[in-house]
Amino acid sequence: MSRRLAGLAALTLLVGGTTACGDDAADPRPSDGASAIGAATTSPSATTEDASPIDTYADVEPAPQALDASLVDGVEAFGIWADAEAEETPQQLGGGTRTDDGEAVAVALSSREGLLAMKNARAEIRYLDRHSGLATGPLEMLDPVVVDGLEMARARGASINGLDVDFFIHATGERTIELDFLTPASLGEAEREEWIGQVMATLEISAR
Repeated sequence: MSRRLAGLAALTLLVGGTTACGDDAADPRPSDGASAIGAATTSPSATTEDASPIDTYADVEPAPQALDASLVDGVEAFGIWADAEAEETPQQLGGGTRTDDGEAVAVALSSREGLLAMKNARAEIRYLDRHSGLATGPLEMLDPVVVDGLEMARARGASINGLDVDFFIHATGERTIELDFLTPASLGEAEREEWIGQVMATLEISAR
């Protein structure tokens, strides 16, 4: 089983009763390629030439449940929501819980290197747009975010069972770090950002 397939299995089990939709392509993945990302535009960077980047989630209260970041290459710290059921395996961390309304929320963090890592975040998202087993339609590019001083590309798509999926990607060409969030489509944007931000505020990425 490829790392991405293993990640899909872990993420969908964590949300309880949600199953991945569609087939995933086997790694190693192509180096690039056209995609069906609709209405994608290049968003302005969160940095300026003369200023240090400001972390997007700097003012968000971090999630309190720390996971074993040493299991994932390139990650120095990572945490999930307090009452989430944790999943910790080599190159894969995550957890799932439910909102007050009983709807599923889950996150999976993974990294890959060498031939499994594409040249940049755009290429990674183009691949996800074509082959992700979590999204059921075209992905929409959103504004990038800054986490631990590094820019991460972001894309969103519809998933199954009334869920949306948000992908966050940091890619150097040598290593890719990916976070996948499943959240209820019924959530307001502010509440969705609170759920996501609590986890993103815990993420520390190694300098390499």
